[in-house]
Amino acid sequence: MTSFKKIPLRYLAEICNGQDKSDVEDVDGPFPIYGSGGSFSRSSKALYIGESVLLGRKGTIDNPLYVSGGFWTVDTMYYTKINTQLVIPKFLFYLCKTIDFNLYKTGSVLPSMTKEDLGSIKFDIPDIETQAKICSILDDRLSKIDKVIENKLKTKKKVLDYCQSLISRAVTKGLDPNVPMKNAGLDWLDRIPEHWSRMRLAHCFTLANRPANLDLPVLSVSIHTGISDSELSDEERDRKVWLSEDRSKYQSVKEGDLVYNMMRAWQGGFGTSTRSGLVSPAYNVLSPKKGIFSKYYELLFRTPNAQKLIYGYSEGIADFRKRLYWEKARDIYVPVPPYEEQARIVSKVTEVNDRIESTKKLISKQTKLLSEYRDSLISSFFASPS
Repeated sequence: MTSFKKIPLRYLAEICNGQDKSDVEDVDGPFPIYGSGGSFSRSSKALYIGESVLLGRKGTIDNPLYVSGGFWTVDTMYYTKINTQLVIPKFLFYLCKTIDFNLYKTGSVLPSMTKEDLGSIKFDIPDIETQAKICSILDDRLSKIDKVIENKLKTKKKVLDYCQSLISRAVTKGLDPNVPMKNAGLDWLDRIPEHWSRMRLAHCFTLANRPANLDLPVLSVSIHTGISDSELSDEERDRKVWLSEDRSKYQSVKEGDLVYNMMRAWQGGFGTSTRSGLVSPAYNVLSPKKGIFSKYYELLFRTPNAQKLIYGYSEGIADFRKRLYWEKARDIYVPVPPYEEQARIVSKVTEVNDRIESTKKLISKQTKLLSEYRDSLISSFFASPS
């Protein structure tokens, strides 16, 4: 019968602080840099070389990581020097995955863990031979689950790629594959349907400068979902650094306006307003002229080629400083399908997007359940730490 010893974590491993990365960060470096959210950069030097369990100090504290080889951790992530006389590194990792971090975390806004709390957690430790057997079983079973999750995520990526290619095809070539084509006369598009025209953006939209109606809700534009259709909460407003304290500096938008975030335009930060509201001075509000369906141009400016074009028109010495001013944007040439065709394209893309979204949600639900099963499988092998 296997005997167990209840041993605090501080005896199983030395818990070490991460260090500042400023002198070692190198995007082409051979070593990964870890924070509490995982690997996020590369380093020219290794803070530690060997097998280790990484434990979050601040931020994401409930996701221990197993690493092997050279690495660097910053101050939001502890690394461990494991006492291999008492515990196999992979076995310690599996043990740490069973910790109920809610019992130990401190700090309400940004959760944190102390060395003292981590070091005091006790585990039932069997002999090395038993540890090796448990690791072998778990490694085998978890690798099979990980493979299924990997395949699910690959399927999700294929779905997203298909969706993007369909949207790009629809907004630049139309819905009829048999329609005669012509040279687009645009640097960023090769050919467009023969019956489409092309115009400067200034001939399609007017820059709106409406004073703020303080009774209207504050809206925002996301690079993922377009413009919001409801007011930002107080918490969301606090997080949006671009929001002015003085609402009178905001500008009014109307239903059908095309709105873009000047700082995020090159990332697809366009949206079509579905209601009246207020937006930050960091946004430009474009009022469509006759024959222009704003939602079509929102979709157009979210395509990869358009984003590359907008990047070139944006001003700023670094990505986070780039802004698309109207004085530059107005000179961008865009394709102009007939109004009714613009509306049909939007309708078809919306229909496909709805189906794609359902598929994405299903895959996300499946991967979440698989991840939960993975965690429960690990927990089933161990008694809860006390």
